[in-house]
Amino acid sequence: MTVGLSGFQTRTPFSGGPVGKIIVLPEILANRIAAGEVVERPASVFKELAENSLDAGAKAIATELETGGRSLIRVSDNGEGMDREDLLLAVERHATSKLSSAEELEAIRTLGFRGEALSAIASVSMMSLTSCALDGSGWRLQLRGGTVEGVEEVPASRGTVVEVHSLFFNTPARRKFLRSEQRETALVAESVASLALAHPGCGFTLVADGRELLAAPASASRWDRVRRLLGPNLPLLEARYKGEGVRVEGLVSGAGDSRSDRSGQRILVNGRPVRDRMVSHAITQVYGAVLPPGRFPVVTLYIDLPAESVDVNVHPAKSEVRFRRPGDVHHAVVSALKGALGLSGALKSAPGIDSKGLTGSLKLPERALPLARSGFGLSEAFEPFGPLPSTTPPPAGPHIGASFAAGEEWSARPLLAQYRDSYILASDEEGLLIVDQHAAHERVLYERLLRRQEAEEDPVQPLLAPVLTQIGSERRALLEASLDELAEIGLEVEPFGQDAAVVRAIPSLFAGSNPASLLADLLEDLARERRVVDEMEEARFPGEAPQASRLRRLAAAAACQGAVKVNFRLTPEKMGWLLEALAACRVPTTCPHGRPTTLRMAHAAIERSFLR
Repeated sequence: MTVGLSGFQTRTPFSGGPVGKIIVLPEILANRIAAGEVVERPASVFKELAENSLDAGAKAIATELETGGRSLIRVSDNGEGMDREDLLLAVERHATSKLSSAEELEAIRTLGFRGEALSAIASVSMMSLTSCALDGSGWRLQLRGGTVEGVEEVPASRGTVVEVHSLFFNTPARRKFLRSEQRETALVAESVASLALAHPGCGFTLVADGRELLAAPASASRWDRVRRLLGPNLPLLEARYKGEGVRVEGLVSGAGDSRSDRSGQRILVNGRPVRDRMVSHAITQVYGAVLPPGRFPVVTLYIDLPAESVDVNVHPAKSEVRFRRPGDVHHAVVSALKGALGLSGALKSAPGIDSKGLTGSLKLPERALPLARSGFGLSEAFEPFGPLPSTTPPPAGPHIGASFAAGEEWSARPLLAQYRDSYILASDEEGLLIVDQHAAHERVLYERLLRRQEAEEDPVQPLLAPVLTQIGSERRALLEASLDELAEIGLEVEPFGQDAAVVRAIPSLFAGSNPASLLADLLEDLARERRVVDEMEEARFPGEAPQASRLRRLAAAAACQGAVKVNFRLTPEKMGWLLEALAACRVPTTCPHGRPTTLRMAHAAIERSFLR
């Protein structure tokens, strides 16, 4: 019998008395269970070992794999090393040099701190550690399944070398769940790249089965490291924001470069690669306006804040964090990304990085060209329902009235034709432009609507005759729960019967739109938003005000309804007006829903196609 922490007697399998239902697990078994939380696969073994190396001050970390990490994972560093006593203690569970009191958990400044990794890895492998605090002589410790088999003095240079052989040799069920050698190697390479991005001052190499897969020498800056790992030719924009207690900087892609998944997104908090739903939500919130559904940006974000402002003691793998002021972090990320994309300021690009990633050849104009007069929709944007902008210089024939390149002087661009009554064809010195007339007009109307809202012009427009519309019984409860929110944005609605509603007023900036369709679109957005709140706890990181967010979505819905449709013939003057207005937009390359407005075929590519 033994005495537990609370003073009660507990039984152990080795106390000599009868064994009860509850026992204290043997240390070796407890370590194997703990290993299931910390050691998931070869990539997690590398991560834990490399984090120890970085905490030891290493400036170079070399990793070698055999058979995807099943046979061998060797991690070598030039850190400060350990003597014999520290080497023996390092493989004990909850033994660490990084914490000494409970108070230090409130401000963790190291990558590791739990003291679990080495003992967990040793318990499911055959492991050796060779470490040297001073050049010349070091110590080697051999373990098998967590049991020390020997320690000896050996010649060594300063640093530590950890070799993990036969991972999961004593837990065959875990070994069966490993994926192919190629896939496990790729996961290790991804982990190496993430740590290399987080710590540009340290050099990293990865060799798999004798073949070098990654080499990242120590870099002078974060930007240099990002360019080396992501490729110097990938167009990236510089994102920066500094607020009270939080700084965000990074390199991000524009609307012209995206991927089909989130594999290109890396979040680095105080030098720690993490997954964070709040930051991912901020990225999605900003890029949702410039990328089509199902496309994701390439983002490398560095978030720096005081150690006491972030809790890293959330998950055994240390891959998640909890911010003490999540709203501030969310706002900082959104502000940094909007600044990079030109959504809230001038377009900036990092030194040595091409800024065309935002818009390709279609760049923001230096000055805003006049749009149509107040109001919105086809009824005021195009003849015969309304005149073209009187302040626009009349074209001397069918031309694009303004260059799409920032800072260029006024220059005529030949307007060629309308293709299938849906696409506008034009050309400039770089090649052929194909413009989706509906998507382009959506963007023009959307930005005009937002400008009217920012000016707070007549927020409510009463309807001369209330509109009765069917909403369906499944939307009745949602409507009743959202009446106050709808009223705040200027949409006055009341339920009618079991499956209908009466619209009595709409926001004045949507005057001319179909009230029934606007209500239906907004209810759909509200339903989707409620699901997001339930899944992501959006309410705890305020970010953009909910009302502003809903107005943006409602503006997008109204712009879609008011824009000229496909299969609609336009005169050359109308096409010229639309291209001028599009060039004046802050984000001319996509519609409000993220679809592209413009495609470009370079003249050189056209000539190559004709073998010229």
